[in-house]
Amino acid sequence: MMTCQQLTTAIASDKLSTLGWRQRLTVKLHLLVCKHCRCYQRQIAAIGESVRSRSCEAPTPCRDLEASLLQKCRDCPPQTDCAD
Repeated sequence: MMTCQQLTTAIASDKLSTLGWRQRLTVKLHLLVCKHCRCYQRQIAAIGESVRSRSCEAPTPCRDLEASLLQKCRDCPPQTDCAD
């Protein structure tokens, strides 16, 4: 089974789409049992969606902002106080 740290690193680096079928299955199983990682995945998706929705207004600064936010997410350890 994949650890929380491994999964959050993969989520933050946007590498889930490049995983093989066995790794994707491991990710899905982990997300089924770990509410904290599910929460983290939703938070990252919400941040990305928020940034992308604003990118139509100002493409270049928003791309820089998205990259900056994703880097900060990669650098931060996962939090465990997320409500589900």
